[in-house]
Amino acid sequence: MTIADPFEQFEADLASGGAEAALEVLAARFRDEKRHHELFDARLMQCRQRLGAPLHSAGELESLPEPLRSELEQGYLSACREVGELLLSEGQFRQAWMYLRPAAEVERMRKALAAATPTDDNTQELIELALYEGIWPEMGMRLVLAHHGTCNSITAFETISHALPKEQQQQLAALLVRHVHGELLANLRADVAQNNPVAAEAGLIDLVGGLEGGFGEYYCHVDASHLAAIVRFARLLTQPADVQLAWELTEYGRRLHANFQSAGEEPFANMYVHHGLFFAAQLGRGVDEALEHFRKRAEEVDFRQVGTLAIEVYAVLLARLGRATEAMQALARVPAGISVGRFAPALAELAEQSGDFQTWQSICEEREDVLGFALARIERAKRRKSQ
Repeated sequence: MTIADPFEQFEADLASGGAEAALEVLAARFRDEKRHHELFDARLMQCRQRLGAPLHSAGELESLPEPLRSELEQGYLSACREVGELLLSEGQFRQAWMYLRPAAEVERMRKALAAATPTDDNTQELIELALYEGIWPEMGMRLVLAHHGTCNSITAFETISHALPKEQQQQLAALLVRHVHGELLANLRADVAQNNPVAAEAGLIDLVGGLEGGFGEYYCHVDASHLAAIVRFARLLTQPADVQLAWELTEYGRRLHANFQSAGEEPFANMYVHHGLFFAAQLGRGVDEALEHFRKRAEEVDFRQVGTLAIEVYAVLLARLGRATEAMQALARVPAGISVGRFAPALAELAEQSGDFQTWQSICEEREDVLGFALARIERAKRRKSQ
């Protein structure tokens, strides 16, 4: 028999079936009434009642003995999943993530976001979860591009990229490069096709090839600040198709009037020309010229004054060209106690790439890095044993 008053109902259930049965009825009521937060608390109470733990507080799990600690933790995670799924079914993504995050249900949230249809009401929520919560950064960036444009996408990338692993940084940078390249190509075609209908199908390089200095001092086919930012981001790219697009952006950029040229940071003082060298070398073009430029900048720029980017760029280029031992030697110029940025490859990564653990070991010894020396020495021994 169902009693209208919930308090009387609980009393009746408690009297007839005991605490566990009464809590189950209460939890079912919360579920039916979509009182999800109370359902979560009821599930925790059920778990603690079943295990003989105090009901009034979740307490500090770390202080509990085993196996009680693990059993309570499993009950907590089970409740998180149940409530999270209910909230997902109602499209309450942010609330659902509050429960699914402790249960490490990233893949489940990713599937839910993928199945969601962006609307005026939920797009910002989807962006926040996918991009800023790190559930699916690529999806989040696509939504920012589609709904908020290039400028906001650049700002978003600059805000979050430092917190992302390199692979995800590369994915987002590739999205931005493709987007701006597509935007530039479309605008160029529309412009040139007014006088040359055949140009409607031409590629970017063909379109800019005969336009040296021909854009004028007041016109750029994309926002100049966007172009410069995207070219900087493109340093992260390693896939040839994306690097090719980045190089094409520099070919356009270097032809712009001085009004649209901005000074770059070393070793990219000439923003588009030097980035063009960097990208072209990775495509097998002008390799010697690029290496010579970046070697000189790595040796001549005072990293104590302006940072280690010049050395990092030289090391990255060497590594991408399959010259990992030389990359290690370049990074060895930075003395112990001075940290290089995240753009630089790790010595361990370079040693693995080249199989040259001896150079890594020697650098660690010179720097009096005993821990690094130990790691290099052990890895070297492992490699010898496996051969």
